[in-house]
Amino acid sequence: MKKRLLSWLLVLVMVMSIAPMSALAAENNEPAWEQYVMSAVDYEHARFSFAAVFGKSVNITKTGIDLYNSTGKLTYSAKDDVNISSSRIKIDYTVPYRGKTLMTAELYVVADGEKYVYSFEFNMIHIHDTGDKIIEPTCTEKGYTLHGCTCDTSAYKDTYTPALGHEFVDGKCIRCGIDVLDAFTDVKRDSYCADAVQWAVANGITKGTDATHFSPNAGCTRGQVVTFLWRAAGVGFVDVAPGSYCYEAVKWAVANGITKGTDATHFSPNATCTRGQVVTFMYRAEGEPAVGGNVGFVDVAPGSYCYEAVKWAVANGITKGTDATHFSPNATCTRGQVVTFLYRAQ
Repeated sequence: MKKRLLSWLLVLVMVMSIAPMSALAAENNEPAWEQYVMSAVDYEHARFSFAAVFGKSVNITKTGIDLYNSTGKLTYSAKDDVNISSSRIKIDYTVPYRGKTLMTAELYVVADGEKYVYSFEFNMIHIHDTGDKIIEPTCTEKGYTLHGCTCDTSAYKDTYTPALGHEFVDGKCIRCGIDVLDAFTDVKRDSYCADAVQWAVANGITKGTDATHFSPNAGCTRGQVVTFLWRAAGVGFVDVAPGSYCYEAVKWAVANGITKGTDATHFSPNATCTRGQVVTFMYRAEGEPAVGGNVGFVDVAPGSYCYEAVKWAVANGITKGTDATHFSPNATCTRGQVVTFLYRAQ
């Protein structure tokens, strides 16, 4: 849009009296005149037109337009694309833009052996003509679009995109390869917390306050502390990898006492769940409310891990057992049964 506006920026029309007049004056001594037109017609070039209208025929032998920069150096000389008739001369040509903002136009006509020169200064339309370059964001720097210019003084940037930030794996950023402690400018390698910061970032406990700062001296809120502790605790099971579909759920279940895993280091996420385990998980998630009475099932013994859970499930209409006297706690709990239990527990 900026280019388009610049392209349509200016149409300059100047009407001047010619001096000297002798060669160009009409027979009736009416003053001859010229019309200068400067206009932009596209994004990459500026077009200049010169027209001289005379009352009568004159002997025009040479025409042209010379352009000078601000130091007086001739930069362009146009002597082609000239249309000459008995009463009109028109020089119409296109000048490639070269980044000069102030130029001098010298228009001349040679008639009857005498050269008539007319000069004026004009501000040249500024066009960013070297194309756009997209600079991709890095871990620490924003991305942007660079609009270039041959003048080297008027390039500009826009369309910023956020910096990506570091993504550390095993202590190094997988995008740029920087080490954790090299990334944080406010944690020196001999700092008391350097090893701890490196460990915390490498294990996903924190990413710092931004891509280049850990802010080790900033106060830590209660929410941040428990979040760090939660992340540091992790799952604790060798068979539940960070990033797996159930990782967060297992962490939540362990943290809330819903399950302790199948042993100290295994959760067995792919093992089939029994009916007794399902109602026990649900019972613990509800806070293990007290329920009176007996189970009524011959296969659920008092003191067994799921005894209280089965009592709770039956009392709340979640299940009635597989028959009048059996709950079948060791039977596989199907997907249909699980969603039915959850639905009834609403």
